[in-house]
Amino acid sequence: MSRYTTREQIRSHLPALTMEVASDELLNEMIEEASDIVDANISSLYITPLSEPYDAIITHITTYLAITLVLSSIYTDASSTIRRLLETIGEQAYDLLDRVKDGDIPLIKAKIKGYRDLRSFRQGLTKSEKGNSQFYIPDEVKRDGGEWK
Repeated sequence: MSRYTTREQIRSHLPALTMEVASDELLNEMIEEASDIVDANISSLYITPLSEPYDAIITHITTYLAITLVLSSIYTDASSTIRRLLETIGEQAYDLLDRVKDGDIPLIKAKIKGYRDLRSFRQGLTKSEKGNSQFYIPDEVKRDGGEWK
């Protein structure tokens, strides 16, 4: 069972030629490696491994990390242009992952360490912490869970 993304999601983003070369076994290995990277990066704030249903941002990050790993393993002798493209895809995924790790992008469905849920976490903040952009709660969260106090 794959964590955070699926082989089908990975395959839907791969070029046709790569899909013929990338075996299910390779995809599973890269999904697990990408999932481990995600867990290692967010484990200081969230209880990992995350349980289903996953936040869409985690699926997105894991999918693009896995795509980068798959393409890097297949195109080992790639031109500098392809290598730069792979680096760019990976950097974008890592940038998003850093924002999740730092709390800039909160995971709505994940359990925060020491708190039952995001609401409990938010209620446990001091007044100055609530004003800190690191703990900013987006409007869509407010709509789903009510106004934060």
